[in-house]
Amino acid sequence: MQKVVIVGSVELQNNINYWKQKFSNNNYEVLDYPKKIKKEKFMELYPNIINSFFENITQADILFIMNEDKNGKIGYIGAESFAELAFGLAQKNFIKKISR
Repeated sequence: MQKVVIVGSVELQNNINYWKQKFSNNNYEVLDYPKKIKKEKFMELYPNIINSFFENITQADILFIMNEDKNGKIGYIGAESFAELAFGLAQKNFIKKISR
């Protein structure tokens, strides 16, 4: 079973849930995806969450960039998603398919 990490805006939880289900239904193991953190817990939890996220990128077979439309921007990719993509590419030679 191939392992996937989903990257994208944490604010798009409906889209994240769609892709998680889509991958799971097609026999992929979803290792990680953007998760909302309560504002009052952000500083406490974020360092461990991001470290785990980057570790999961190193374990993934697929790094899926969820470039959904956001705030009127078509195919939005934010700064954090860009950093995760760059990290993933530096770690592995992911096979890339770009489509819209």
